Amino acid sequence: MVFSFGGLGGAKKVLFELVVGIVGVILVFAIVQYILANYLQIEVSMVNDVWDAMKEIPQALGDAAYNVLTAIGEFLASPFKAFANTLMAAGLPVNIARFIAIAIISLVMAGVIFGIGKWRGWF
Repeated sequence: MVFSFGGLGGAKKVLFELVVGIVGVILVFAIVQYILANYLQIEVSMVNDVWDAMKEIPQALGDAAYNVLTAIGEFLASPFKAFANTLMAAGLPVNIARFIAIAIISLVMAGVIFGIGKWRGWF
């Protein structure tokens, strides 16, 4: 007999199998830990280690997403910072250098977008 998921989609099926697999592994570890502790008098901590590792997964995913978004933000801000630093090295005050850098880069980007729009017939 073939086990059917009752029309679950691909992602739901994978998630279901993942949950069943994790629960199964934890149950096997719990049984082994129980047998070792009660029949062989060997104290080990397998289930707690698995739970501790599983608790770290959401935090690790959140940290990874935060790091990726921070890197994208730094990548997008780097031309502005570099141009502003160049203007500051030339002797302009910080606020004026940042304003000029943002204005010039924004105008160039708008010009490129407008040029592409004209070329494609959007404008």
